[in-house]
Amino acid sequence: WTQFPQLQILPEDALADLALAMEYETPTSPGIETCESAFHRTLMFSLRSDEAQRETQEKSGYSFSEYKTWLRQTFFDSSHPPLAGHLATDVRVRNLKRQLKHDGVDHDTDVRLNWYIFPGLAQRFWHANTIRKVNLLIGKTLSLLSRKYKTHLNVQSILWPGNHRHAAFQVTANDGAVLGDELHEAARAIIRRVYGEDRGRAALMLDRAMLNNFIETKGLRALVDYAYCSGDGLDQSYLEDLDALACCGALYKYHERFVLRARAAMVDFEKWLADERPGLTKNKRAMSAIRDAYHRNWEGLRELVASNGGADCYNIRTSYSRFLGCLLGGRTRQLKQILDRLENEEIIRQLRAERDAIRIYDTIAHLEYDTYRDLIERLGEYDDSL
Repeated sequence: WTQFPQLQILPEDALADLALAMEYETPTSPGIETCESAFHRTLMFSLRSDEAQRETQEKSGYSFSEYKTWLRQTFFDSSHPPLAGHLATDVRVRNLKRQLKHDGVDHDTDVRLNWYIFPGLAQRFWHANTIRKVNLLIGKTLSLLSRKYKTHLNVQSILWPGNHRHAAFQVTANDGAVLGDELHEAARAIIRRVYGEDRGRAALMLDRAMLNNFIETKGLRALVDYAYCSGDGLDQSYLEDLDALACCGALYKYHERFVLRARAAMVDFEKWLADERPGLTKNKRAMSAIRDAYHRNWEGLRELVASNGGADCYNIRTSYSRFLGCLLGGRTRQLKQILDRLENEEIIRQLRAERDAIRIYDTIAHLEYDTYRDLIERLGEYDDSL
């Protein structure tokens, strides 16, 4: 957790709220929690529920299926795809990407090529090959030790930190060697052989295989989730995460300008909306979805508002087809139709579900990276933390 200050150990009051939430077996009102402890209560209900996913989601207002799947996964498993693989197959994320592409929303070309596309290709190579090498070395070690000690061993016998101290592994061979000691040394040797003998090398190898999960997931979330992009209303923000990742100066400056323009555009939009639909701005639940819709140019909303002199078309690629659509369809009429749709509860739920999906994947990116980092550090017994 040391690399991400905003994800460090919870304070005592938050732990107390979490413990209290675990005592309940029912969620709060679906999808409209007003505090962190209420959300924890809903989360605990969803994780414990034995009902079908759809029934649980209807009661809680959220889908935590991705998090449940992550909890069941095994680490250093070559058959388990990296997080980018899950992002590519999730229907909600695919819908998000399709909408962004259709409405021309994206990062600059240089940023896409140098920070998302090419690093993503390299990550798949490093992830697949480092995990495969760990698997091969573990398989060879377990085969030798199982024959030597005439016992059954599995992957957890090596990859579970501290497992070698268990009484079941205090078996002595004919040559006087102890199984627990050999498992301990084997884990250390395997991790150091694959990830390197020193802390810096291990951190570099881990970043090659995992770090692009952050870059891609957070870059997508910054395009979709206005609260995260701007840092308004959340304890976490895009710029804080980039700073914690020791992001290079060029990328940080690009996104700093991006965030400043997004904030300024949102101020202009809310002023415009207050004049056009004053009643709509009083609905907090709807406004959260409307801000996201405007931020991601949903249905061309930001372009239409900008054409009326109300905002900035930052990060939107020009398109003659969309431009002609605005002219032929009538800007005022199209704006009215979009705002009418954004008052529809079904549309609000859809926008929230898509935003929640990318938020969950962003959280899983943190959990996955931090868990691998912790395992490598403890198994490889490096002097300093990664």
